[in-house]
Amino acid sequence: MLGDLERKLAAVVADGVAARTHLAVGIAPLDAPDLGKGTITVGLSEVAPDPGFAPSKLEVGGTAASPNSRRVLPLGFKAALSFMLRPAADTAAAHGDARALMLEDMAAVAHLLSDPGMNTGGGFAIAAPDPGFSVQEFALDSGAIQSGLQSGNYAGQLHYRGRAEVWPTGAQSPEGVIQAVDPLIVPLPLGLRVADAGVRPGGSTTVTVDAPQAQRIGATVNGPRAVVRLAVSVLADVPPAQRGTIPAGVAGAETGTRILTVSGPGLAVPYQAPAGNPGPSGRIEYVAVHLATTANTTGVFLGAAAIRLLGS
Repeated sequence: MLGDLERKLAAVVADGVAARTHLAVGIAPLDAPDLGKGTITVGLSEVAPDPGFAPSKLEVGGTAASPNSRRVLPLGFKAALSFMLRPAADTAAAHGDARALMLEDMAAVAHLLSDPGMNTGGGFAIAAPDPGFSVQEFALDSGAIQSGLQSGNYAGQLHYRGRAEVWPTGAQSPEGVIQAVDPLIVPLPLGLRVADAGVRPGGSTTVTVDAPQAQRIGATVNGPRAVVRLAVSVLADVPPAQRGTIPAGVAGAETGTRILTVSGPGLAVPYQAPAGNPGPSGRIEYVAVHLATTANTTGVFLGAAAIRLLGS
């Protein structure tokens, strides 16, 4: 990830100054240059979180038939390029030539890295199907030039800032494919009528649902269409075992959910109250109605009917 990004930056710089044969380019640490030679040390110097919207942390790839996704970490980063050049001799003329040559090296590299392909991150692409990083921005931030010799060398720095996303290689997860879109128009709020809104422990009542009359995609996209099915469950501020139940339909794929098939304009949903006494204040439970998915799970929420459990 970050190591590959650093190596790619060093490779870009090394290739860009290949004609300047007095230079050696690499990642720290580098040996001190010989007489009349110079070095460019490349390295990341700082990383920081890059805050953004949640979608920026998920990258979708693969093919239309087999998409995948991976969670990425957006980062801001800084990179430092350190230049050193040793004069060919300990004379005033050699010192002046060395300093001027180092300044030319810095200018050449600054111009190289100001290419639009580098600024937008395209120049950081590596020949790997899963590189582990992607750079979106890279630009010169500042520079510094030492006024005199340091340990017998002239020295200068170029500081860059950038934005990137990094991730562990091989971290893709498969994504589902939308095979068809089947719109269903349902007027909301959905009509829900409770036969007896106050129920004693162990009692029962019926919720009549003005269910949509339509057909939807069945188990397969190109197969026969099926009537609408509803996923119905009971919601309450107590554990599921202490709630009322729906003694109709078939069990759904989620605990406490029942799947009912719409067979007419008014679907009667029976509600069975729990046997336990809810106390003197009673309790409110809700019969929640959703469209059912082909996997027998709860789909789009349509509405809920309130039922008061009467205590003593």
